[in-house]
Amino acid sequence: MSHNQPGPYGPPPPIPPQQPQPYGQPGQPGQPGAWGPPQQPGPYYGQQPMPPMQPQGGQGGGKGKVIGLAVGAVVVVGAIVGGVLFFTGGSESDGKVKPYTIVMPEKLLDGKYTKQSVDGMKETEDISNDAKAKAMGIVNGMAVKGAYRNDEKQKLRVTGLYGEIADPAKTADAMLAKMDENQKRSAETFKANIETVSPTAAYHPGDFDGTVMKCLTQKADRTAGPTSTHTEVSTCVWADSSAVGVVEHQVTKTSGGIAGTVTSASGNVMSAKDLAEATAEIRNAVRKEK
Repeated sequence: MSHNQPGPYGPPPPIPPQQPQPYGQPGQPGQPGAWGPPQQPGPYYGQQPMPPMQPQGGQGGGKGKVIGLAVGAVVVVGAIVGGVLFFTGGSESDGKVKPYTIVMPEKLLDGKYTKQSVDGMKETEDISNDAKAKAMGIVNGMAVKGAYRNDEKQKLRVTGLYGEIADPAKTADAMLAKMDENQKRSAETFKANIETVSPTAAYHPGDFDGTVMKCLTQKADRTAGPTSTHTEVSTCVWADSSAVGVVEHQVTKTSGGIAGTVTSASGNVMSAKDLAEATAEIRNAVRKEK
């Protein structure tokens, strides 16, 4: 299955008709995407997941938009800074780690999620000269992204920006803020009602040696003609001295529409806490020391 390609910074919000987007619900004809509209594939840091139901368009995204997408995936980040910290084992780290690169494997989470092809998408992109990436504190950066799906048609999107990060906590917050900005713009454009299920909070799984990890869960409902869509998305952002990453788990359920044209996922979205644990596992799986 192919998805429309997102920008270097993250996936654009998915939309219905139009090709599915790598970072958002594949928009089946007439079927909404994850949370939002197709906006050009933006930079890896600005995915805008919410407004469900727009045709996902795979406009080409340049590096300039890269940072806008990866970040856009998250959603409401107003409360990012100073969120509650849940210790699930281990202790906080200063985030100083050996330099590493990020490589997306064919399978993730015990082989349950398989990588999906994305038409025209570059899995890796050089963002070392990207002004927005530098403004977020990412120096000599490279962007990597991967779109995955399991047998229940649940989506898992992973975006990693690695390089040199002097202040990981600040970069993570900048990423979340950019995503929030993109999502609000998308929600306004598509008149989507987005609700926060679990507000942004900090987590520290036992096997996580990074500086910070923040996660949240949101949901959105949308009806377009005979098709109704309910989407739930949990998102986590991690950061350390070598990289910042975004992991997004999405479950979109649809009803109505033309038989054979609407794809609906089954099962439930991971809670923010469960995704935090999964994110620590994913980070270990994609991390390759230089």
